[in-house]
Amino acid sequence: MKDEIEDLIASLSTVLRAASSDEGKSHGFVGISDYLANTRVLVPAQSPSNAEYDAYVFNKFVANDRRLQAAHPALEFTSSLNKTSCTLDLGAGPFLVLDLHLEDALEDLTKVYFCSNPATAGLVTALRQLAENYVVTGDHMVAAVLAATASAFENEGYGAREMDVPGASPEVQAAYVIAHELGHLLWLRDGVPPPFAMMVDKLVRIDAGMAAEARMPSGGRPAGGADLYGPSEIEETIRRRSDPAGEFVQEIWADFYAWAATAREYTLGGFPPHTVFEALALALRNLATIDALRRIAERQGRDSTVDEVSARRHILRMLLRTHFGDLRKDDGYIKLSGIPPEALATADFNEISQETEDRYHRHVWDPMMRQLGGVLVAASNQDAVKASYEQLRVRFGDEPAVLILRDRPVQVSDLQ
Repeated sequence: MKDEIEDLIASLSTVLRAASSDEGKSHGFVGISDYLANTRVLVPAQSPSNAEYDAYVFNKFVANDRRLQAAHPALEFTSSLNKTSCTLDLGAGPFLVLDLHLEDALEDLTKVYFCSNPATAGLVTALRQLAENYVVTGDHMVAAVLAATASAFENEGYGAREMDVPGASPEVQAAYVIAHELGHLLWLRDGVPPPFAMMVDKLVRIDAGMAAEARMPSGGRPAGGADLYGPSEIEETIRRRSDPAGEFVQEIWADFYAWAATAREYTLGGFPPHTVFEALALALRNLATIDALRRIAERQGRDSTVDEVSARRHILRMLLRTHFGDLRKDDGYIKLSGIPPEALATADFNEISQETEDRYHRHVWDPMMRQLGGVLVAASNQDAVKASYEQLRVRFGDEPAVLILRDRPVQVSDLQ
């Protein structure tokens, strides 16, 4: 199935690209607001009140880590169709930029996970996020048609945006994003701890070997997509992923820091451990889905990013098992982490993570990709897409996608 998704991402990027997007412009930015206004497509947040809670969580995380207190990070909120939170420094000290629309996207995907009609709800969610991504890349024709299709489906009751998410999953996932970016800030400030880099190196080798073996059928030749796992490719993958200064190790560090910090904060706060561990697993999967939908709009050609994200989750699970679970040698790290031992004793985070991953594939990812593939193939007729776009432009004005995404005015009858 992963090979099919990789091929889908590669082919749809080529088929649906209806206009060349402008590359990033060169600016001398006056400050953080100027930077965000010139590098993002800003939109109102669905839930602007989330900022107050996020600020509270941010301050709690900083108060619990002396290294963050020394770094003096400032918090900046934005809401953009880019759906990207980040850590950056424009010369006046580090900023943690929190994108409230990323939280909207996480919550929308979480609703699909819990809803009773995942195939149609997942399709609507994917179409909306893809439309947003095409706005960002400048492909306004495709963006408008996808936005109109999503609007029509939602107005027929096929979406899940109006449902309530059970438990505290959105709050935990938002906290995970905050802690993940704070992990990046610590990495940029202090670098990777050498013992951590050594551990990741070992796990990268284990993961690459397991992945290569899984791709190798009984005949002894690599299966589809196994060009990543020939002897020379395996060594290059291991070298790149285990580079202590590389992006992969930094992401693993930020994942690990975020998981431990968020698990500590919420289990100490009295939240049920099962709820916390499930939400952390959902955060990882939802972020991967958001990234996959972004790449459909941003890139042409096939790459190994899908595999990179899967490897990150697998290596993180092994790291967590080593430090908190059945592979640990002693309880020293648990005491240091501050996570209540009873939380780890009453809920098996590794089992919960695997159950969540399995359900996500069955309930969200696989149905979403199957449904999305059919709609996008139908939309690959560029003459039909152009004709639909012209009708939408006459009705809603130039570049109508953002208005359609905001107000959802299109009905099924409008598409016939």
